[in-house]
Amino acid sequence: MTSGSQMSAEEEEALRQMQEESGAHLPDRRSEGDPEWMANGAQIELFGLQAAKALNGQRAEIIGFDDEVRRYRVRLHDDGAVKVVAKKNLRLLPPPQPQAETAVQAYGNGASDSRGSLQLGPQSRPAPPTRDVVGRTTQRVEQEIAVMVQRCQARARGGAAEADTDICDAFLRINTSVEIFEEVLKMYQTENGNDEDRSKAWLTQFPRDRSLAPDCIGMYLTWMVYIVHEIADVVRYFAHQSRSAWQQDEWNLTQHSIRKHGLLGTLKNEAFEAPTVALIAAVASFVIAARVPDCKLQQLAKTWLILVGKPVPLWNPFNPFGPGISVHIVRNVVAISGLRIFSAPCQVGLARFAAMLGLRLPQGLQKFVGDFIASIGAAIFSAPLNQLYNFVVTSPETFSEAGVQLKAGVCYLGGIYFTRSLDGAI
Repeated sequence: MTSGSQMSAEEEEALRQMQEESGAHLPDRRSEGDPEWMANGAQIELFGLQAAKALNGQRAEIIGFDDEVRRYRVRLHDDGAVKVVAKKNLRLLPPPQPQAETAVQAYGNGASDSRGSLQLGPQSRPAPPTRDVVGRTTQRVEQEIAVMVQRCQARARGGAAEADTDICDAFLRINTSVEIFEEVLKMYQTENGNDEDRSKAWLTQFPRDRSLAPDCIGMYLTWMVYIVHEIADVVRYFAHQSRSAWQQDEWNLTQHSIRKHGLLGTLKNEAFEAPTVALIAAVASFVIAARVPDCKLQQLAKTWLILVGKPVPLWNPFNPFGPGISVHIVRNVVAISGLRIFSAPCQVGLARFAAMLGLRLPQGLQKFVGDFIASIGAAIFSAPLNQLYNFVVTSPETFSEAGVQLKAGVCYLGGIYFTRSLDGAI
């Protein structure tokens, strides 16, 4: 996919190299012998150049790596020229502060000023986005993912705790860029329509040149395939995520939503989304194993799997005595034991505790609190059984023998509740 302006041969070569690199995991040798390698999309500043001193102080973006001379390809922000520069002359710039950017602001002028106030008078409707605009939004997501992969690998090598800030910012920028892509794509579809059947047929031929997509929907599905290919590296972030980083991620996403939609808009979205998410989670946990997506990346990956993924063979629903029947029975016994078995001991213990404090609880309040504590305890004990049951009934390898079910189930629960080091120790 090329832009409307004429590009030089050097720029076309750099663009081709960037597109090739975006479809695989580090096809070049930049990481060999360099634990602090720089990912495509990283923003840098040139310094210490002797032969081209005029370039010192200019800022650029990394777009590739030349294996022959072991140098990075960078594109200057000022004139778009592509240069090949040694790493010793590149200074990595800190990530910019994410802004609440809308899709209209991503490719054109909006109808509000920088403070978000409404401008009076006639407003010109922004031009609808073109396929090139949608393509640029996908490239932005790819660049943000490449930066995140670099941060994840640095953290996996035992990076300092200060890296939490950079990695949280990268995670926020991924979610922001995905939002912009979806909004631009929706505007493109509204203006031009789409042909979903042709897009699905074309998608089965992936990987090919993404510029051959018959329409923008094909471009969207291609990009989701890329996300699925890269999601394994991005998910490594969560494996090395500290508690402070998790809290920072939640705070950053909340701030971004408030800046974009306002406080009332954010509360409205949460009010409408929370019941829907709760309902989906309840239905999914009752019918089949399914996690409610935590972020847009997971939503996109799930959508792609629904479109082109292979169906998982499940046990015959008309045969109740299949794999997982014992886990199912134990799970139900534990779940209903809260009110039937544990409630009475909880009430007795609560009455004794109140007597120690010189209090006398009403019978109704004592029964309510006892039932509540017993229900919570039963839910805690039945949670691993719920996960184990969902795993067994959706894993074909457990359909054969009971011994296989037990071994696979123990390994599955161990992987969920225990974190292991590189040498396998808990």
